[in-house]
Amino acid sequence: MSAAGRRRADAGHTPAPLRAAGALAAELLTLATRLRSAGTLQQALRHVARTAADVTASPQTAVRMLDANREHLLLAARRGASLHAAGKDGFRSDEGFQGWVVSHDRADLCTDPLADERFQVRPDMSWMPSALGAAPLRGQAGVIGVLTMACGDGRRYESADLRVLEVVAALAEPHLEARRLAQLAITDPLTRLPDRRAYDHQGPAAVAAARLAMRPLALILVDLDHFGDVNNHLGYEQGDLVLCEAAARIHASCREEDVLYRWGGDEFVVLLDGATRSEACAVAERVRARIAGAPFPTEGRALSISASLGVSTLRADDDLRTLKVRAGEALHRAKRERNDVAFR
Repeated sequence: MSAAGRRRADAGHTPAPLRAAGALAAELLTLATRLRSAGTLQQALRHVARTAADVTASPQTAVRMLDANREHLLLAARRGASLHAAGKDGFRSDEGFQGWVVSHDRADLCTDPLADERFQVRPDMSWMPSALGAAPLRGQAGVIGVLTMACGDGRRYESADLRVLEVVAALAEPHLEARRLAQLAITDPLTRLPDRRAYDHQGPAAVAAARLAMRPLALILVDLDHFGDVNNHLGYEQGDLVLCEAAARIHASCREEDVLYRWGGDEFVVLLDGATRSEACAVAERVRARIAGAPFPTEGRALSISASLGVSTLRADDDLRTLKVRAGEALHRAKRERNDVAFR
């Protein structure tokens, strides 16, 4: 056999471990490329969650980041179904298995959750994992978050699975840290949402990207009804609690790819990449129903709050300003009825 023939034969008999290593290397290289080109922290976080799920063959992965006070781990991105039926977003930074990983700055496995004292069973859990793994995400000043994986089919993670998760975390860390620091400068300190400066920076890019890809884009304006009465009668501290709860309810009603901004006061903006009119109106209706659906807890009493919403979709001659102007016109119509959704 010729040398060329031997090389072809050898190529067709690559040992399985080498093929697996090659596939893993390709996934990690793709992640590195995507992280370099990610325009926002949220995009980078979704890439990390997706790659972690793929390379560990996990049905669920999640990235949680520490808040500015380092007191809570907030859901930043998830792949797969939530463990919690209610979609709980916040955990204390020292709470549960993932809190242990953060506070000890050490990756670890939880291969028998019911027997592991670090794991907390909650009444709102929608499924019970058979095993979990978590790796800390580190920045300049220490741990900034945690990357987790979970499975519920009886599988037990092994040390090799955890090592792969750690590699994904280590590869992602410098990109997440750089974007995290940049985002802190354009984040509303009360609601922890991107603020108006973030909207002014990211919105035109979202419009340009939608045009380039010839895909739809929608915008929703959300305005709390009679919010001034809350501040006037209960004070600004209680008003801040209502704003934070409203932000959480709006975020929980949006799709994963939507970006929610606090525009100012009691007004919020949602940019919905790829959303048609019907899809955007469905999101707006979910927001309206979730806000009005249950009283808002405040000190000493529960308040019934509603919101009015205006929806618009990108037209051929639109820019970000005209898109928002039409949403504002729709919002003005919705405010006539209160607790309503209007499209323009």
